[in-house]
Amino acid sequence: MLYSSDNTTLLNPTNPKMTPDDNEIHLTSTPLVFQNSTCLLNALLQLWLIFHLAFSEPKIFTEFRDISKIFRIFPISSIIRSISFILASIYLSFYPPGTSEYTVISTGLLYIDYCCNYMCMLLILLASVNRVLFFIKPRYFKKCFPSGEVGIYSWLVSAAALAFWGSILFVKGAQPVKINYFECIGFVAVGDGSIWHKFLTILVYTVLIGSLICYSFIYRYLHKMSRTISAPRNRNPHKQKMFQQVLVTAVVYLIVQLFNEFIYFKNLTEFWKYQTTFVNLFNVSSFIPEMVIPLWSLADWLKIKYIAWITSENTIPVYTIPNIVL
Repeated sequence: MLYSSDNTTLLNPTNPKMTPDDNEIHLTSTPLVFQNSTCLLNALLQLWLIFHLAFSEPKIFTEFRDISKIFRIFPISSIIRSISFILASIYLSFYPPGTSEYTVISTGLLYIDYCCNYMCMLLILLASVNRVLFFIKPRYFKKCFPSGEVGIYSWLVSAAALAFWGSILFVKGAQPVKINYFECIGFVAVGDGSIWHKFLTILVYTVLIGSLICYSFIYRYLHKMSRTISAPRNRNPHKQKMFQQVLVTAVVYLIVQLFNEFIYFKNLTEFWKYQTTFVNLFNVSSFIPEMVIPLWSLADWLKIKYIAWITSENTIPVYTIPNIVL
């Protein structure tokens, strides 16, 4: 969900289209239809990913036991974020802004949205640190990620606690953040900019850039190892595919964050129509990083099914002539 401080042009009184709407929330408005449709698509993709990895490709969970739980928690966090937005938008449509029910539901949505978003980013960083230590520093890997369930679960609990702390710090901060409804852009988190918000923004960039740095070391190591004689026999397609998916996810997260900064890069008071378009694009694109892995996996799965179907269609039937004894 887009965050806006009150001193930006988003809430500029000179913008007649960018004033909070105190009337009823319209679920059939174009922004909410696109946001809810994106959330529903994201939830369905994440559900498909869970069942696909559990039943179609169980090798991923058996070969990467130490980080398999990370890739199980990631889609679950994304599903919670998407479903909570859909349910909250439906419930909020029954209560006008300013009521106590609207305040409670919208505040809960803020906590869930930012907590799950931070959790997904931290899981990407955790997976990258896990892999870079596994390949480059095995001695530190055994210390940081000891064998057994306790090691990885401790990191997951720490990531969840840090994400929850970040959401509380963001929502409360110096000035409480609230959700305003705009008919032209839907729901937007609004609050006075504080030092805590800037601190969390810096942490988000640090997490994403740190993930990219870790995977750059991994790719450098794998490229170096691929030159050895035994590399072709030890090459693992699941490993390479997983690295590529997580790396692209981190890149897309970074692009979305930069796009958020671009919305307020210049004073757009005279061009509020463009800013409205940018905000709508961001509200939809904020879920795209979470859909990278399931979309990639779905494309690979459909490709395999298509090749299998083409192969079966082009197979020439073999007929055998029985031996006839005269």
